[in-house]
Amino acid sequence: MTHNSLKPNFASWRKPGLLLPVLLLLQALALGLNPNGTAKAEGFSDPAFQSQWNQTDQAVANGQVSRTYFWGPQPFAHTSEVYAESPNNGQREVQYFDKARMELNKKAGQDTNLVTNGLLTIELVTGQMQVGDNQFLQRSPATNPVAGDQLGNGQTPTYASFNKGKLAFGVPGATKWSDRTGQAIQDAVDVNGQIFSVQGPVNLKNARYFNETGHNVADVFNNFFQAAPLGEDKWLAVMGYPITEAFWSKEKVTVGGQPRDVLIQLFQRRALTYTPSNPAGFQVEMGNIGQHYYVWRYGFDTRDQLPGNYRLVTPVGNALYSTNIRKPSDKINLGSAPSTITGLWALNEGRAVVATSTKVYLADLTKARAFKEIPLPAVEGLNLGNLVIYDAAGSPDGLKVALSIGSLGSGKHALQVYRVDTMGGDNLNITSNYTAVTTNEAGILNLAFSADSRYLAVSRETGGLIIADTTQRQSKSYDLLGQAYWLGKTGQLMVTSWSTFKYDGPSNTYKPDVPGKINVVDAASGSTTKIAEGPYIRQAIPSPGGNYFALRQSEPGTAPLGSGDLIKSFLTFRSIADPTKDLTPAFEQGTSGRNSTEPRLVGWNSDGTIVQISSFANFTAGANRTDNSFVSLANGKDLKKVSLEGSYMSVQNLSLVAALYILKATHTYNGPNAPSGQNITLQNFDNSEQTVLFSGQVTPNLSYNDTTIRLAQVVQVPVVNK
Repeated sequence: MTHNSLKPNFASWRKPGLLLPVLLLLQALALGLNPNGTAKAEGFSDPAFQSQWNQTDQAVANGQVSRTYFWGPQPFAHTSEVYAESPNNGQREVQYFDKARMELNKKAGQDTNLVTNGLLTIELVTGQMQVGDNQFLQRSPATNPVAGDQLGNGQTPTYASFNKGKLAFGVPGATKWSDRTGQAIQDAVDVNGQIFSVQGPVNLKNARYFNETGHNVADVFNNFFQAAPLGEDKWLAVMGYPITEAFWSKEKVTVGGQPRDVLIQLFQRRALTYTPSNPAGFQVEMGNIGQHYYVWRYGFDTRDQLPGNYRLVTPVGNALYSTNIRKPSDKINLGSAPSTITGLWALNEGRAVVATSTKVYLADLTKARAFKEIPLPAVEGLNLGNLVIYDAAGSPDGLKVALSIGSLGSGKHALQVYRVDTMGGDNLNITSNYTAVTTNEAGILNLAFSADSRYLAVSRETGGLIIADTTQRQSKSYDLLGQAYWLGKTGQLMVTSWSTFKYDGPSNTYKPDVPGKINVVDAASGSTTKIAEGPYIRQAIPSPGGNYFALRQSEPGTAPLGSGDLIKSFLTFRSIADPTKDLTPAFEQGTSGRNSTEPRLVGWNSDGTIVQISSFANFTAGANRTDNSFVSLANGKDLKKVSLEGSYMSVQNLSLVAALYILKATHTYNGPNAPSGQNITLQNFDNSEQTVLFSGQVTPNLSYNDTTIRLAQVVQVPVVNK
């Protein structure tokens, strides 16, 4: 496998419609091409992908033909994705283009360069994400507009519209349509999946019927299939069968900011649109389904260019720096605080919360700008001269920021909620604030907003669960231990209390004492339901979509817990729909037989297919080691193992970031009289890219200062014009 560039230039977020004069130069510019008609430099991650692209799109990029791209002018992202049957330890290489995804399937007995074209449309409509030949993960159908602009286009049908209306093959309850060959197309669909009779802007008919899926194909699309480079013998492999009828959008589709009449039809692998007002050669276009799928799978912010302006944000002393992960020379000093930064939480709307020992600020991550001081609550007993910010969170709608505020020595805590502006105005402007909760109990408050931005969950290991209704400004407490996680967009929380063990003298062993429990709490009604219980349950975290959870169960050894005895931990996966049944074989994680701390679940990757588990061992041959395993939800296999070594005073952090990148931060202690080294490295999960984003030395008298690497975060910062 070859990679032409470690830091490629990625494609822009392109609009499907080309509302341009028939001038090749302007068409090229709108498609993200250079004026000479050649595609921008972007390395293909495998020669087989480039060969496939050459067959259809090379002529378009070179200006030899004037028509829509089949894939796009160049790829915009590549990585490894989970696929159970792949011989590469259950993962396969994929490359994303505007209009599709290429997959390299290297299975025994077949061509090692076999490139397939995923059934992305089926996945987007049904919400069934394919992770194996016959294995799917349930997610919500995609709410991207099928055609036109991704923003400001709210009345255009989405993929979810065809699910809601039961209009697509593969959706439960959908029925076959009758053969309407030769009949006029006079149906339109709206964003809710409802069908209306209309008189289209031009007269179109159905040309043929496919019993395989029970749908007709519009004549304009059938004619498109017959032309080069497809033809009757090739088009089906590229498009797949139709899974919907051809519908006019009931409301005009916004394309390039302008309203247009657009005909839409979905096929198994692609989406096609017909815009009669487009120039000849561009009336029929492949929809940007590769972009839409990438957004759906990886939770992408559509205000940005694909595959995202991801930046490393980290403090260095009292200054805050932002570094482009694909171009480390693009480093910005965003601003500074009067004293050393001790806390950092990157939020949405291109901002972050920055804390020092006495002050808290909002920082703008989109550009260099003075920090905005956050007003702190006047709570009796809260000593703001010895300030600790335990956690910060931003609401999904970008209009609220919450802080968990405490003071050393007093034990007093306050939960403060702020109303703020979004990037459309001034993202650092605070319009109001109130104190939601105060408590004298010790412990770190963990904050998380619900998907609708109304509820704020506050969970503590020793103090139970609090749900604050930030709309009504009311709070309710629950006697549930453990950290709470929202289950996707359901408005429900999953809370796991861990099992405890008790030493049994006669047998000289530890035995289960209090069983662990997994509860689900409904924020609106307050009802609590126990969904699982067991003697070894220690930790559970739900997937980003909320339909699955990773479960860690541990069995104790014979020595007192915490004394260095090896604790066996087993990781499995379960579904919320059937929370007592393991979906995969158990995966055991530990530091290769060394005495170690109990492993912990670190978190999921952004598409909810891989979970990270980590364990730490020390004082073995004078060295520390942290073992990290990345385990697949599809088959329970360890896809990748990364071990970090250091001295007993070293610090290592490893996490999955962006789509499938690994961020590694290390603080290496070199003794009391030598500077400690600090490095932050980003690596693609498929090992194709590795970039050093930060490297520095800490003077000996500050050898414990690991703030820079401990607080380092990678965050998507949408590029905006202010």
